[in-house]
Amino acid sequence: MTKKTTITPTATIFPRWNPGNLSKHVETRKIEKASCFEGLLGISGRRLLGGDLRKRSEEVFSNALLEAEYDKESFSGAGHRGGYIECRVQHTDHELMTAITNSDRSEFITCFHTHFDPESCQGIPKTETELGQSLHKVVHRLREDVRRKKIRNLTFIKS
Repeated sequence: MTKKTTITPTATIFPRWNPGNLSKHVETRKIEKASCFEGLLGISGRRLLGGDLRKRSEEVFSNALLEAEYDKESFSGAGHRGGYIECRVQHTDHELMTAITNSDRSEFITCFHTHFDPESCQGIPKTETELGQSLHKVVHRLREDVRRKKIRNLTFIKS
C-alpha cells in the first residue's frame, strides 16, 4: 500500500522593517499627505501607526501587479551623485501603493502611494482601464528614471 504525502502550504515570509526606518516612515506619512495615506488604509479617527504601515507593505508585497528590479542612484549629500546603491525591488499593487525592498526581498526600504501629480492624491484606479493606464505611467516613470540616470539595470519581473 502506497502512503499518500500531504503537502501543507508554507506561510509567506515577508520582508521585515528596520524599526528605526519604520518609525521614520510613519512620522513622514503623518506629515506628508497624511489624509491620502490614511484614507487608502481606511484609517479614521486616529493617526497612522507602525503596524498599519507594516501590514500594508506586506499586502503590497503579496499582491503586486508590477515588480521591477533596478540599481538606484545614491546621493552623497548636498545633491552630489554618489554612485549606485544595491539593487532595489519595486512592488506596486492595484491601488498604486508601492513597497520597495532590498535585492533579496528581506527588508522593506519604503512604502508609499504613487502620485502622478505631486500636489494631490488621485486616489485609486476605479476601473480596469484606469488601472492599466496608471500602471503604464509607473512603467513610463521608471523608464524615464533610467534615461535621467536615476536608476540603471531596470528589469521588469512582473507587469
